Order: sequence, then C-alpha cells, then structure tokens
Amino acid sequence: MSRYMDMLYKVDRATGTLEWQMGGRDTDFTLTSGDWFNHGHFSEVWEDGFMLFDNGDHRGYSRVAEYHWNESERTAELVWSLDHPDGRVLPVLGDVIRLPGGNRLIAWSADAILQEVTDDGTVVWEAQAGGFGVVSRVTFVPELPQ
Repeated sequence: MSRYMDMLYKVDRATGTLEWQMGGRDTDFTLTSGDWFNHGHFSEVWEDGFMLFDNGDHRGYSRVAEYHWNESERTAELVWSLDHPDGRVLPVLGDVIRLPGGNRLIAWSADAILQEVTDDGTVVWEAQAGGFGVVSRVTFVPELPQ
C-alpha cells in the first residue's frame, strides 16, 4: 500500500509485474459503494478484502474502514467504516484489526485511545494511554501465557 499515493498494489512475486492498482488517480477498480481511502495504511488483508486505518488527511477526518473487492470484475466496495469519535484528523499512525468474535480493535493513534467496537460502532470498552502519547499498532493475543 502506498500511503501518500492512496493506492493499493498487487504485484506478482515471481516476476515483479504490477497486476493491478486499487485507489488513486489511475485505479483499475470501480468503487461500487462508499468512498476511497486517503492516506490509509493497513495491517490486515485477506483474499478479497482488507481493513485499514484511514488517516483522512484530504477528507478532513480520520476513520477506520473495511473494503471488499472482486478481483475478476475489478470492483471494490466500502462495507464498513467508523469515523473518529470527535471528527478529527489523526495525521499519523493508527490501526484496526478484526477480533475473533467479529468486533474491531482500534488504535486512535495520536489520541492514545484503544477501543473495541461492534459492527454498529458501539464501544465495548476503551482504554486511554494517558501520558504515553501514542497508540500506534494493535495485536490480539487470545490468552497470555501463564
């Protein structure tokens, strides 16, 4: 993913050939619902989709978002998103992953807030890092070793 170019690329590992580009000025995909990410980055991707933290520099607010794509039809859709709680732009870092039960774990980076939210955006729990400054990446550990 090219954060500042607002593009996701698929590259053939064997040949280094660019197979397609999603998002950005010369996208190979048609977006069928929602809007494209801008200045986003992700840590979770699967065969036909991905979840990302969308810094939203050009939109005017940050959000977390999930996109699905159909590679053969070259279509993509925004299937879920949640805007920053205060409608602000967080220009750096941030993260989101899906938890085993379906909820999402979000790191609202520069606000130093960690949240678990449901599909409808209900906050299950929230932790604030206080004087630590930034919460940048999240990882789910099902059980800590005893």
